[in-house]
Amino acid sequence: EIASCLVGSEMCIRDSGNKIRTLLNRFQSEGYKTIIWNGKNDKNVRVAAGMYLYTLYVEDMIQTRKMVMLK
Repeated sequence: EIASCLVGSEMCIRDSGNKIRTLLNRFQSEGYKTIIWNGKNDKNVRVAAGMYLYTLYVEDMIQTRKMVMLK
């Protein structure tokens, strides 16, 4: 949970440094959020199975975590 209002929040998915998809790029209210990725890139093409990194940018905070895409 983010304790303050998200200003200019953005969530991106990357594989080995290349941006695959931007899932969120807007203002959000505080609280728990769920974001579902459909496994497609910004060109609406399904990506390969494997490990991906997602990064959440919120004001002065940046968090990066791993996730695994299974098919």
